[in-house]
Amino acid sequence: MKRLSDSDAADMWVSSFLRDTRAVPSTCRGLGIVLGSLQLSIGVGAFPAGLLMILDPSGARIGLPLAILMNTPFRTFLVPGVVLLSVNGVLSALGGILSLKQKEYSGVMAIGLGLFLVLWIAAQVYWMGTHWLHFVYLAAGGLEVFLGILFQLVRSGTTA
Repeated sequence: MKRLSDSDAADMWVSSFLRDTRAVPSTCRGLGIVLGSLQLSIGVGAFPAGLLMILDPSGARIGLPLAILMNTPFRTFLVPGVVLLSVNGVLSALGGILSLKQKEYSGVMAIGLGLFLVLWIAAQVYWMGTHWLHFVYLAAGGLEVFLGILFQLVRSGTTA
């Protein structure tokens, strides 16, 4: 019996993760498109902002004064930038791709990402006050949670 190299084993794991053997209900297709589009738009919006915060932790490149961090645990935008880029940027984009492909755990990922986004915005409002964009992203996070739950229910056959 031939032993697999580490890279072959990793390739097989990634392939099996992305390949789904369960049949996808037709309702999931529409939900996957809506959910995936929402997640991709969150990811596309968060990626450049997070990257700019990392590249310039003073916030000057994106017009954010350090003074708005006064009541937060952060002194620069570096940590918020890393979180914004990685979770709301990269993971939301990955979740969007998986949702568009109607993968089995897309709904669970959407629920987690949506809850994170809601908590992220709630923390910003608590520490920094409100901005109109907070309401937009709070609604997006809530919608992502709702669609994620609905996706999982339809996917598992729990709903008609």
